[in-house]
Amino acid sequence: FDFGWFLTETSPYMWANLGVGLTISLSVVGAAWGIFTTGSSIIGGGVKAPRIRTKNLISIIFCEAVAIYGIFTTGSSIIGGGVKAPRIRTKNLISIIFCEAVAIYGIFTTGS
Repeated sequence: FDFGWFLTETSPYMWANLGVGLTISLSVVGAAWGIFTTGSSIIGGGVKAPRIRTKNLISIIFCEAVAIYGIFTTGSSIIGGGVKAPRIRTKNLISIIFCEAVAIYGIFTTGS
């Protein structure tokens, strides 16, 4: 396997898309894992002491902030890539707005 040939023949856009996909997916998976772990411990502790539930919601908010940070990081990298090609920036900005809307919807539905 010729590694140099592989690097020269692959498109840089493939690496950019791979980085964007990994940034979004890993930040959301990390936030989901944190919410799962924190939520199950809040429920377990809330059975013994009900006053704990409201005090520990801040940890779930921080887990959601991790997902939103991943979306913002991805958005800034996509917008930064569109400096040399402005038409790319406007097309990708719509997808960033939808991703942020989904993240904000997730915050509101988790908090209620």
